[in-house]
Amino acid sequence: MRRSFVFAVAFICLAVPVLAHEGGMDAKGTVKAITADRMDVQTAKGEKSFALTPRTEFVKGRAPAKASDLRPGDRVIVHARVADGALEAVQVRTGAGSAPAKNQRARPAK
Repeated sequence: MRRSFVFAVAFICLAVPVLAHEGGMDAKGTVKAITADRMDVQTAKGEKSFALTPRTEFVKGRAPAKASDLRPGDRVIVHARVADGALEAVQVRTGAGSAPAKNQRARPAK
């Protein structure tokens, strides 16, 4: 009986994160280009394009943000879903002091 209970609790704990994600995907990388309705992100596996909608949530650090707060080179994590055959950004997160990727850092003046 105890073994069944432990198994049931473990199953529920493991299933909740899967259900919460609702079949979406995540991408981690740097912003390559951004407009009012589209964002291109360079990931380790190549470039991904995401549709931005009025429902897309932007978070910088722990505070709400806007698409206009992002610049090419900013590091982001995009939580997306497939909508109408395209990737739609549900949430875009960036650090409070998001710095450009290593290969895009400004060089000191000589």
